[in-house]
Amino acid sequence: MKLIVGLKQIFFAAIPVIAYILILLFVFGKNLAPANNQYLFGWDTQDIQYFTRVFFRDRILSGTIPWWNPFLAGGQPFMASADGPIFLYPGTWLFYCYQY
Repeated sequence: MKLIVGLKQIFFAAIPVIAYILILLFVFGKNLAPANNQYLFGWDTQDIQYFTRVFFRDRILSGTIPWWNPFLAGGQPFMASADGPIFLYPGTWLFYCYQY
């Protein structure tokens, strides 16, 4: 009898977790397995981040620290911008190590 009561408590305790997982699968299901022509990141990742990384890599390889980006909107601070200091993330160093 205690076993049945314990199983009922576990079942009722698991209902919110199961409901939460089902809601997440319903809302984000197509993003978990995208089609071949879909991307999990937006185009802004390619439009902004790639070119800032290339700019940073070219400046570092030329021997200068890129404090200023003259190519973006007539000139902007590079290190102070939200997209500028992406070199601090350790995973991006692989991008700088290889020729693109």
